[in-house]
Amino acid sequence: MIQEILKKQKKEFIIIGSSVAGLVLILVISFVWAKSANGEIEKEEEVVPAPVVEVVNPFEEVRLTARAAIIKEVATGKILYEKNPDEALPLASLTKVVTAITALDILSEDDLVRVHSSDLVSGNDSGFVIGSYFRLKDMLNVSLVSSSNGAAQAIAVAGGEKIALAPGEALISFVDRMNAVASRIGMEKTNFKNPTGLDEENETVASATGSARDISRLFEYVLKNEPQIFEATREDYVVIKSREGYEHKVINTNKIVGDLPNIIGSKTGYTDLAGGNLAVVIDPGLNTPVVIVVLGSSKEGRFKDVERLSKATLDYFLLKQ
Repeated sequence: MIQEILKKQKKEFIIIGSSVAGLVLILVISFVWAKSANGEIEKEEEVVPAPVVEVVNPFEEVRLTARAAIIKEVATGKILYEKNPDEALPLASLTKVVTAITALDILSEDDLVRVHSSDLVSGNDSGFVIGSYFRLKDMLNVSLVSSSNGAAQAIAVAGGEKIALAPGEALISFVDRMNAVASRIGMEKTNFKNPTGLDEENETVASATGSARDISRLFEYVLKNEPQIFEATREDYVVIKSREGYEHKVINTNKIVGDLPNIIGSKTGYTDLAGGNLAVVIDPGLNTPVVIVVLGSSKEGRFKDVERLSKATLDYFLLKQ
């Protein structure tokens, strides 16, 4: 009797439990449906991996004729590109930039410089009249724009006469000062034997050697301390006039000066020993000057090398935006 009562109660419990479970399930489904209808339950979004962005180095594909090169951002000191930057190589007429800043250490821009016959060491490359006088500023322009050896020599003699301790030592004294100025700037691998950059001993010995890094430091120094000497080097040509009224028009030896973007300054150099050298300052952005130097290229290759590096520099700054 008792067993039958227990069986009956168990059956009732199972029926009641099933009913309750069913009711709970219905309530849960109703709640979920209501939440979904009200937008309170959102469908889990599919996670899409972020696309892989390849970092492009615009300098990676650059191929140069030059033995050495460097690109330096002046404001930050950051080196954007380099190739054998510390190798000491012949500088040729890049020397004349140091001649210019050394002269400005001794003379003022309005001081007069006389042209002597002994100044015309490689022929009268600028058509000077012997005995004529020019303002230092004009002679600096001729020296840097047309790479005039006669102008550089006359400048050195005028400056050397101010500091020489004995007669006949003007040129030696000036070159000694050039080396002191280069050392002060931090041109660690640079040495000068004359103010022009012309090779010596029947063109078998380089008169000046230095590294691409040294030249980048030099141009950075000029930009910060004597930027006015770069002004004429941005032009296709300059015209100067002597005190006596003789007029001279000289052409820029940098034949791509008009093709470089926002050019601030430039200087060429070439001898058989040095090959083709070229250093420029451009502004590829808003007040972000960059020095580009190539050494040991060919006479024509130096221009192509700088154009390639200039384009890569522009691409670099575009990618930074």
